[in-house]
Amino acid sequence: MGVIDVTPIELFRGNMEQLEIFLISRLPRLLAIICTGVGMSTAGLIMQQLCMNKFVSPTTGATISSAQFGILLALLFMPQSTLWGRAIFAFTTAILGTWIFVWFIQRIQFKEAVMVPLVGIMFGNVVSGITSYLAYKYEMTQALSSWLVGHFSMVLKGRYEIVYLVVPLVILAFLFANHFNIVGMGKDFSKNLGVPYKFVLFMGLTIAAMITASVVVVVGSISYIGLIVPNIVSMFKGDKIRGTLVDTALFGANFVLMCDLIGRVVIAPYELPIELIVGIFGSLLFIMLLLYRLKHGRKAIRFTRRGENKTCIMEDESVNRAVNRRNQKKLIVMMVLVILACALYMLVNVKFGNEKLFWYAMKIRTPKLIVMLITAFAIGGASIVFQSIINNTIVTPCLLGMNSLYMVIHTAVVFVAGSGSVLAVNPNAAFAVDLVLMGGTATVIYSYLFKKTNHNVLYVLLIGTVLTSFFGSIQSTLTRVMDPNEYDSLLATLVASFSNVNSEIIVFSVIVMGLVVFCLRKELALLDVITLGKEQAINLGVDYDRCIRRLLLGVTLFIAVETAMVGPISFLGLIIANLSRQLLQTYRHSHLILGSAFFGMVILVAGQLLVEQIYSYTVPVSVFITVFGGIYFLYLLLRERKES
Repeated sequence: MGVIDVTPIELFRGNMEQLEIFLISRLPRLLAIICTGVGMSTAGLIMQQLCMNKFVSPTTGATISSAQFGILLALLFMPQSTLWGRAIFAFTTAILGTWIFVWFIQRIQFKEAVMVPLVGIMFGNVVSGITSYLAYKYEMTQALSSWLVGHFSMVLKGRYEIVYLVVPLVILAFLFANHFNIVGMGKDFSKNLGVPYKFVLFMGLTIAAMITASVVVVVGSISYIGLIVPNIVSMFKGDKIRGTLVDTALFGANFVLMCDLIGRVVIAPYELPIELIVGIFGSLLFIMLLLYRLKHGRKAIRFTRRGENKTCIMEDESVNRAVNRRNQKKLIVMMVLVILACALYMLVNVKFGNEKLFWYAMKIRTPKLIVMLITAFAIGGASIVFQSIINNTIVTPCLLGMNSLYMVIHTAVVFVAGSGSVLAVNPNAAFAVDLVLMGGTATVIYSYLFKKTNHNVLYVLLIGTVLTSFFGSIQSTLTRVMDPNEYDSLLATLVASFSNVNSEIIVFSVIVMGLVVFCLRKELALLDVITLGKEQAINLGVDYDRCIRRLLLGVTLFIAVETAMVGPISFLGLIIANLSRQLLQTYRHSHLILGSAFFGMVILVAGQLLVEQIYSYTVPVSVFITVFGGIYFLYLLLRERKES
């Protein structure tokens, strides 16, 4: 089946044209589909067993992101390299990325089922941020998109044989299956049975990484297969890897084959990328899987930091007053730094001797400065509230999926209506569409999910990360098939930038955020009590579930307003929220929110000054924040280990 139908009758008759199509295109494609399904599902099964977590996969373990990073390095340093040359880069980075991920999860104190994939997703975002920075700097974003979206349309004889590496790797995995089972029971258990723990762990992760890299090089990124398939099979066959490996491989092959058939039939004679079809069905199956596990007796998951005394609210009043006085002085110093940063931004490289040029510079810089201050307050406040209701300091509101939804909206507008349409050209119309769609989606989705998950905020958060991946697959698919000229005009809107702010929406944004704060004033006043924990908050008369639901919606709306105004800024909330907590060391959220906002203002203003005066607008400030924020995230993980 395809653009040119190949029938068995014509093949048996010796039709040379159809026989050539069959041998060059159809048979290689079928073999690639089988190898992809078998390989990715097997890789997911191995990683889940070794990491002792059912939510780990090449997608949530940063393996795919690392392989994409390796391909970019090959394109940069060896642009004339063959497919095998790019594969070597992908193998190396995928293996290193997977090892680093496992090294991190072995050293953090949070061992809950949901936390491990969240760490993997965050680490994957770090790698993706570095990849995006290099691709943006060297103008290779669209060239890299071929490996960001999985598809079989380019699978031809002579260009896909690398995927055959899956076969010996899967056989090797089967031979070591019993060893993987033992290692999955823990380090001490493995040593007692005489199994070399580190060697088997090294072997298993290397096998999974090489399988993933071989698929990414040939086919591109395909999410969820390694996550969904092993979980579905384990529901019926158990967790013993030798007993489920064959079933997992066969189910994975059938799943990919069915998705490919759907993609080729829906808009025939054209076809949809396999990444899009797998993303749709995979996200739905994953959410159903989460709800199934929650319904069948999974305990509620809570994060608490070891050694942290949540009764600090009941401290001696004199100590409280002393801490408050110190924090007030610190906040005053931070405010002075903000004023100095603002003054520096407004006055650097300004022609004071020319009145017209002076006022022209003020006219240009004033709206940008105001937007930066509003953005810092929105992200800083939302991040502190988000971390408090999640009860974890190494998460960020970007996990809620608003950034990906923003990118989908803008990409879809340009793809459907063109870059010259009203929604693409008129900033007011674009802002209105972004705010309505993001705010409406957040309200509907998260209100529904709270009810379905029995107000389990961590499961809601993990579903948010799934939606992020789902929106990302749609956006990557659209950009891949988009006209290059249209993509160039779109690229500037997908990266947060303060270079071309719309001053007309400033007042409206402030009004919207003010209304959100007003509606949530009671819940915000209870934040200090909510952080004590669910049981204590309920004992003190707090409607805990309602407060958490409303606060999460408020956080999402704040992020929606900020994203609609300037674009997505990942990791900024993580940076400024943790800096505020380290500086102030208090439970009072009024102080923490102010401190976070002040840190955000200093970083954004100083970063924009650097972009304008040093880099001459070549790299947006959001790209720097993503890279350095990712590094800071890794530091926080290690710090959690030292403090435990």
